[in-house]
Amino acid sequence: MASTELMPFERETAIERYSKPDGMEPLVEKATALVATFEHDMTTAKGRAATKTLAANVGRYKVKLDECGKELTAEMKEKVGKVDANRKIMRDKLDLLKIEARRPLTEWEGEQEQLRLKKIEEEKAERLREKLESDHEMAILLDEKHDRDIADEAIETERARTEAQEAFEASEERKRLALIEEGAQKARMKSAESEAAEEDARRDEAGRADREREQEKLAQERGNLEQQAYLENSDRDKLAAELAAEVSKKALETAEAAAVEFAAEEQKEAARQERIATKKREENKAHTKKINNEALDAIKGDDAMTELGMTEELAKTIIVAIARGEIPNISIAY
Repeated sequence: MASTELMPFERETAIERYSKPDGMEPLVEKATALVATFEHDMTTAKGRAATKTLAANVGRYKVKLDECGKELTAEMKEKVGKVDANRKIMRDKLDLLKIEARRPLTEWEGEQEQLRLKKIEEEKAERLREKLESDHEMAILLDEKHDRDIADEAIETERARTEAQEAFEASEERKRLALIEEGAQKARMKSAESEAAEEDARRDEAGRADREREQEKLAQERGNLEQQAYLENSDRDKLAAELAAEVSKKALETAEAAAVEFAAEEQKEAARQERIATKKREENKAHTKKINNEALDAIKGDDAMTELGMTEELAKTIIVAIARGEIPNISIAY
């Protein structure tokens, strides 16, 4: 009867074959050949026992090969875990470095946004002044409409000022949140470093039982140094959080003071523009009244009133109608 023994098993050979494509195929083929050439004898108890032993040997051979594969997988997972831990630390540090590298540009963009909003306000104020000067020429006949326009412009100016203020406050809020996020990221990075240090200490502890007394003493001293470093890192994290809070508070106070000052300047400018507009309206009214009276005096100085039977009241009515444009093709040169 053929032998049921498989070839001798070598752990190093199995691990090496697992690392190659189809590396286990030769071992499987040899076991397959053994089973294929085995002569089964089901007529005797000894023959049946031999078949049973053959199947058991194949099973044990499978278990040994599989255990080698599991050991190899565990070793690879441990290496992958170390790589992932180092990747996380690297990403956290470079994320913070990216924020720090862009900080001058971020601050410059905020300043440019404030300058842009200020320029928009100045252009709107200039357009308003030009419109007021143009509208003054028609103030006598269009006082009510002119006043409404001024009111609308004042409302628009106030709306633009409010939008500019809100944009400014939003910009300052983004800066404040960026500082807070930066502090939080630093804290997370410190925590990750501490966790990595603790993991190293735990791995050292697992193998410390097999070391000599002097090695245990050195490991204990290193553990003390790591604990001291952890405490120092915690103190630095606390200080960083306090500094971030203080910077945010100062930035908010600065923004509020700037907003108050901006609003006061806007109110002063609006009051000055109103005084100018009122003065020009009074001057235009006086000028128009003078021209209209001169026209009335000219009519009264003729014999036209006597010849036409025109009263002084009727003459005034005609002058007003001409001034309002109610009589076609006739106008008064002011």
